[in-house]
Amino acid sequence: MGEKRKNGRTEKELADFISKRLNLTVRTGRKFLEMLLGLIREDLQKVGRSELRGLGTFAVHDRPGRDTIHPVTKLPVHIPDRKAIRYRAAKAVKELINQPPPPPPASPKAKGRRRKAVPESAVDNVASEA
Repeated sequence: MGEKRKNGRTEKELADFISKRLNLTVRTGRKFLEMLLGLIREDLQKVGRSELRGLGTFAVHDRPGRDTIHPVTKLPVHIPDRKAIRYRAAKAVKELINQPPPPPPASPKAKGRRRKAVPESAVDNVASEA
């Protein structure tokens, strides 16, 4: 899991990581994560908001309906009202992801002595003497 991934960790990988870190069985780790996500879903459904200090806040947002034009048929289409979830990151998370990247590791130095650069005028003098 140390490699850089495009999409982050899956739910299963998170649960397995939790179980290893807390010395739990894999089944218990998965049950824990399943319960945590279930509680967040329940809060969103009942209260419309779920706050995880240090991570961020999930909140239900009402999107109003609108009229638009179908791109293929060019007929008017009504999109009804619906609810969407918004996520607002905590300050600590914002600061973490906005840190400058660490500098690349220094390349290993070449063995042996480095030669000094010879000025072109010296090369021209040697060529003209020959």
